[in-house]
Amino acid sequence: MKQHLIPGAIAAAVSAAIAGGVAHYAPVKVEHVQHSIMTSKHAWPDLTDVQKADLAARFGPLAGARILILSADAASTDLAQDIDDAAEAAGVDSALDRPMLPLGYGIGVQAEEGDGNGDALAVALAAVTGAKVGVIRAKTSASGYPLWIVIGKHK
Repeated sequence: MKQHLIPGAIAAAVSAAIAGGVAHYAPVKVEHVQHSIMTSKHAWPDLTDVQKADLAARFGPLAGARILILSADAASTDLAQDIDDAAEAAGVDSALDRPMLPLGYGIGVQAEEGDGNGDALAVALAAVTGAKVGVIRAKTSASGYPLWIVIGKHK
């Protein structure tokens, strides 16, 4: 019996302390919580809502086109998703993917030889992002997407 009496007394003392015998302090109101996140110096800035709307309007003539958006890494994922949103708003069939090989810096368009949509796509991206967007002519149609946007790291 003695072996049960001491643990029982300790449990009773702890429960009494929890029930109200211990002072508890809680702040009245939390004003602002701020967290600092380390971002890459090579990350692309997100597009604003105004920029997305502008890009969607510029994509208007490309409605019905199929565009594959290749994002190299986390530094370009948000930009790729913003471009995808603008393309979908314009009626452009777009998809997100990762490249098979690492990419360098910048943003570019890859299109089939003679496809004028590649130039129009590059002009639209350059106007909204402020980046220099080049066009490369190479085989793309085998993928099912004749236009590619390839995004590397931001300079």
